[in-house]
Amino acid sequence: MKAIIRDKEIRNEIKIQLAKGKCKQDVFSDIAAQYGYTKRNADMVRFMPSTELYKKYKYWNLAYLLLMLIITAGSIKFLSILIPFGIISYGVATKKFEFYWANTVLGFMLLFSIIGILLNTDINYYDSSEIIVPIIIFTVSIIMILTGVILPMKITPKYRVENRPYSNKKGEKRLKTVYLFD
Repeated sequence: MKAIIRDKEIRNEIKIQLAKGKCKQDVFSDIAAQYGYTKRNADMVRFMPSTELYKKYKYWNLAYLLLMLIITAGSIKFLSILIPFGIISYGVATKKFEFYWANTVLGFMLLFSIIGILLNTDINYYDSSEIIVPIIIFTVSIIMILTGVILPMKITPKYRVENRPYSNKKGEKRLKTVYLFD
């Protein structure tokens, strides 16, 4: 419980500093000085979009949220579909970019399931009323896969990790891990 509160405190601090217009490297330096120089803290800074990037991709994220909400509303009868899409919709709405990978997995599951249904059923492909639903599901799954991969890459680019040599107090040569945000 203490770690969750600490993470929430760190995320709030990151949001405040990014809202002030600081670059991610400066934000990470401040967070590292205050809470420790860890990969977890670097990931928290990475997955918090800068103000400029969020504004740039705001409408893409909104369209993605709308798609998730439409799918969630359309699957209200099917609890097994409703729960994962509802969770992903919540993640999109709250801008939890570190969880977009789940959307990609769900998109692949949807894609493979519709391909399996198409291969194992006797559908009249010349009747548009029978083929329209699989086409819609196929299209939605492709959109989910692409947005689940591309949107986080654009909004939360990866940082570089470098090992830099230094000498400790005893004069021994060591390597220090440095996280660099572009």
